[in-house]
Amino acid sequence: MKIRWQAILVGFATSVIVYLVSLSPVFLKGFEKAFYNFRFWFRDDASNPARYHESPYTSKTAQRVTEVRGSEVVSEERWNQYKAMVVMIDDQTLDTFGEWPFPRDVHAQFLRSVRSANPKAVLFDILFIVPQKIPASLLAATKDNPALGSQLERIYGEMDNTLTREMERSGNVIIDLSLLQMEQKGQDAEIVSRKRELWKILERHFIPINEYNKRMIREEFEGFQPLLIPYARAAKGSGAINFREDVEDRVVRRFQLVYPMKNGKFILGNIMLMLLDQYGATKNDVSVKMGEYVKIKTPTETKVIPIDDHGNVLINYAGRETIFFVDNNGKRDKAHAIRSVSYRDVVQQKPDVMAELQGKMLFVGAFSQGMSKDVFQTPFGTMFGISILANTFNTVLTDKYITTSPRLIDTLMIFIMGIILSIALSYTRIWVGAIIAVFTFIGTATASTVIFITHDYALTTVPALLTALLTFISITVYRALTEEKDKQFLKQTFSSYLAPELIDIMYESKQMPKLGGESRVNTAFFTDIQGFSTFSEKLTPTQVVELLNEYLGSMTDILLAERGTLDKYIGDAIIGIFGAPMMLPDHAMRACKVAIGMQTNLGRLREKWAAEKADPSEPNRNSKNLPPEEWEPGAKWPRIVWDMRVRVGINSGEMVTGNMGSSMRMNYTMMGDTVNLAARLEAGAKQFGVYTLVAEETLNMSWQDETGTHVVKDMVESRFIDRITVVGKTAPVEVYEVIALKGELTPEQKELFTLFAEGVKYYQDTEWDKALAIFNKTKDIELYPKNKFTPSKMYIERCEEFKQNPPVKPGEKWDGVFRMTQKH
Repeated sequence: MKIRWQAILVGFATSVIVYLVSLSPVFLKGFEKAFYNFRFWFRDDASNPARYHESPYTSKTAQRVTEVRGSEVVSEERWNQYKAMVVMIDDQTLDTFGEWPFPRDVHAQFLRSVRSANPKAVLFDILFIVPQKIPASLLAATKDNPALGSQLERIYGEMDNTLTREMERSGNVIIDLSLLQMEQKGQDAEIVSRKRELWKILERHFIPINEYNKRMIREEFEGFQPLLIPYARAAKGSGAINFREDVEDRVVRRFQLVYPMKNGKFILGNIMLMLLDQYGATKNDVSVKMGEYVKIKTPTETKVIPIDDHGNVLINYAGRETIFFVDNNGKRDKAHAIRSVSYRDVVQQKPDVMAELQGKMLFVGAFSQGMSKDVFQTPFGTMFGISILANTFNTVLTDKYITTSPRLIDTLMIFIMGIILSIALSYTRIWVGAIIAVFTFIGTATASTVIFITHDYALTTVPALLTALLTFISITVYRALTEEKDKQFLKQTFSSYLAPELIDIMYESKQMPKLGGESRVNTAFFTDIQGFSTFSEKLTPTQVVELLNEYLGSMTDILLAERGTLDKYIGDAIIGIFGAPMMLPDHAMRACKVAIGMQTNLGRLREKWAAEKADPSEPNRNSKNLPPEEWEPGAKWPRIVWDMRVRVGINSGEMVTGNMGSSMRMNYTMMGDTVNLAARLEAGAKQFGVYTLVAEETLNMSWQDETGTHVVKDMVESRFIDRITVVGKTAPVEVYEVIALKGELTPEQKELFTLFAEGVKYYQDTEWDKALAIFNKTKDIELYPKNKFTPSKMYIERCEEFKQNPPVKPGEKWDGVFRMTQKH
């Protein structure tokens, strides 16, 4: 099949446009981010629900969630190794300890309680940059009592000391450090002094930036918010906590592990500090290559974490932060993707909670809507900051890193989608193309989602989807603007002599006619009204046109209904082609059906014309004053019209069809010996006294369809008429009269055909007397016995002639061929 290069060009142009749009930092990015989120949601719904946990200390919760969501419990190692646990400062914690922020001796109590469970590390997602404050209500009460005020200052000041002592005793507490891209100017002396001291303390978390990383750095931080010095000293580490939200939708999809500082060093983020504790490594075991990786050398392996140009790792969120469900007892409950416990339960040292904390990495932070400042947008909607930290840690711990497709793959997807889809769409109907486009769109989105679920590979998909959409629109518009011209050309060229549905088939199949001429086997079809010149003598020109229009119109409809092609009208004659320009395997059968249909239709027309009366308001139609025996008074047509007959000649064989003529005027027609013989059969039918004369070649034509192989002669009722040679030809041709489809003969017609065939056999065996005896019987039961010529009368004349003048010498075998001496 010939490739449509115009379609490829349209697809390529569409792909180029989408590619250029995809390079923009604004266009498509938002849609791509939204589809990125969708894949998380779909994976969460499609995955094992048993990974959600209300808490780590009740196995019933996972079972309840499983039962409610109808899944079996399977291994959760793919998503969570149970190393990370979130300690939620939730609503029940606030109900117990009052409004946030808590007095710091509550945190001290928390550390005392959790220390007995021996967790591996505790990360406080809390900034300690101001000392413990005395509540405003208490300050107001001490306004007139300075001594009480001094006592309160000592009490609340001791709370900071209590907490820092507990941090030192624990030895595994990590706190937040908020970085600043630019230091504030004009800070007071105490802040400047504190920051100077902090730079010295934080030196333990700095690693040098090599020359390669200096070239790769996109942004640097100049300073940080001033941590309280006692907390910075008491904590095992102070890790940077700055979140990076995507500009398009302010969603947190990545977390920074290392932060470049303007002092020429990286400072480690709090997640990195937790990872070093987890793997028993130090900052000296860390190496960084911006845009590629962060490596942590552990005693057993080297952990390789992929990062982008800013030092971020993509967060592979384990699932929704919280799901709500109704358990088997009808009670509303909730569960979490990362194992979570209440801060209050830890402080109160509930045994089942404490048993699960040993060796865990604890992430302590806000988990109540009353602490809304620590809420961020994620692919799963809003999440608390502590959940984002735990999910980041869990991503590295499980080695489930999200890989994004490189620009080369994204570009190839765009162009492959555009070109292949444009080719496919150009060879289909528009509604089929719409289905292809929809399935391509859905299939691409589905494939991208499946790849994400199974391989954590985030394929850039929206540009490809946009390419599919725009390619469909472009090709549809292209076809409307260009291919519609082809259809109009076909209609303008062929509508006057081809059936509309045939034109549509040609257009849809792209089987255009070869206008310069095409040679193949087709069927030629000729008709002519018997004695039409006599009609013209008895009718006015206007009446002739009126009669012909009705006759030709109804006959042409029959021809076109069988997908025949109208070659031309020559006066009252109809010339048709079957099998061109649109190839028809059963062209010969269709021609025979049209001949039978036309003869039947003419019978109805004769009855109609005989019954029609002239309109009283119309002038006298018998303007030539024909006598009543020729034009009955009041009748619309003379009697000769009532007995109109049409002769048909049909032949099949090799012929040339195409647009032929001059450069000024062309006509779709046919040429060749096959055509000439069909024309002679139509004229010669008069000599035999029949109205449909068909060549043997036509009756022997066969074709195949889903039901098998068919031969024309087995599908029609015919009788042998003669074996002849026409003027200018030596090869004999057998000709037959066709009058009906198979099985539609009347008993009288069956008797005629049987006897006539017997008489022909005697005739061909030169048994003239026996033949005469048969033909004298058949002449009275001929189809048209009153005609001057009938096949039986013709054979009677020949038999009598050959009795006197035998066609061959006695004893010689006769070929039965009658040689015509004149053209008809």
